[in-house]
Amino acid sequence: MMRSLPIITLLLLTTGIAYSQTINPQTKPLYIPFEVDGEHGLTDTFGKEFVPPGTYDFISNVGNFNYYIIGKQKKGVKERSFTYWIMNPQNGKKIDLGELKDNDPAFFKGDTAFYHFHKAGKSILASPMAASTYTFDRTYDDVKGVKLYDTAGNHFKQVFMATLPGYDKEIWLLNEQQLAKAAQIKPEYKIEAIRSFSENGYTRTSFAVGLAVRTTKTAPKPAPAKKAAPPVKTKKGLVPPPVMPPPPPPSPAPPDVNETDFYANIYNYELQLLGKGAADKATLSKLFGKPATLGSQAEAFVSVGGGIIKQTGDDYSTQLNDVYAIKRITKTRGNYGFQAYYLVKNEGDDKISEIASLENTHPYWASFNNKKLLKLNFHKSKRLSAYFDYDGVAMPKAKLMIPAKYYAEQQDEAFLPFLIK
Repeated sequence: MMRSLPIITLLLLTTGIAYSQTINPQTKPLYIPFEVDGEHGLTDTFGKEFVPPGTYDFISNVGNFNYYIIGKQKKGVKERSFTYWIMNPQNGKKIDLGELKDNDPAFFKGDTAFYHFHKAGKSILASPMAASTYTFDRTYDDVKGVKLYDTAGNHFKQVFMATLPGYDKEIWLLNEQQLAKAAQIKPEYKIEAIRSFSENGYTRTSFAVGLAVRTTKTAPKPAPAKKAAPPVKTKKGLVPPPVMPPPPPPSPAPPDVNETDFYANIYNYELQLLGKGAADKATLSKLFGKPATLGSQAEAFVSVGGGIIKQTGDDYSTQLNDVYAIKRITKTRGNYGFQAYYLVKNEGDDKISEIASLENTHPYWASFNNKKLLKLNFHKSKRLSAYFDYDGVAMPKAKLMIPAKYYAEQQDEAFLPFLIK
């Protein structure tokens, strides 16, 4: 029995013109990104160049070959500022959901990324992989989502910080399928997430548990004025008491007290006010009943580097499939031994052949429909980036997806047989 494939169809109507965009997540892409010395291009799966490097300022494969985000520097703007649009890799055309405002997702619903668009005078959240959209009551300069959890990390609410012109932010809450403005939180320019963590054995998971919203710190009340003494009766009559000087005016709170101490209203994950005070670790931990800090004060962790091979000294040999593997091999140089990684091929009978050294080629994971392939970054005569699908899940099997004219023998001649010519 043939199983039907899920097809997501989006129908957009603007000024009488219909735009129909269809994404079939099971269909392989026709156009594949590559890079030459930091410039982005596109090739088709037959090895023919579709977009020369440098045409766009970046091509981001954030949709795992289901869609690409294209960025182009705005004309006449000196600072780094881009216009964005989304490309369908199956036909190279624009997926028109509105004016894309940011290449970073506003939030994730499950595994689906939703982005911030302007459309018909309002901000909306939409995805090329979903038919549902979420609409605000006006346009915002920026919209960022944050999941707020209870202190145990079990239940969450999806909230959004929506930035108005002038940098003040409004808080919105996603209830089921509807957006609702959190009227109890007044617009403020400084709103930060509060983070805590849960521990399970050696694993520590950090998550947001609330919001700190800047508020005015009340100036201290002046000391009560002293009562004047009653007149003193003498033989010569009443003598008035001495005149008391007026109390000094109250000292106002320093103008920067909310900047240095960040005095804030503190809300939990249900946007209920817990209290107000300096948003420091001691105050936040007391209000939440467990260690808590502002997101900007969260602990930093040392990165061991990206890619498949990490700089920790461990063996990151990886069996890619029955034919190809990444393997750490011990070599000799004079009287010394050293270890290096190679892309190798299984020749059968427990024999492997070394295809290429990975000394100047850094492998990274990529995926299509949860199936893995490689992205190879070459650092030699040129800086190149190309995908290598060893199983053929998204593109021609065991082919280096970059036009052959960009790959010279000086790069690494071992990969020449894998080019499409």
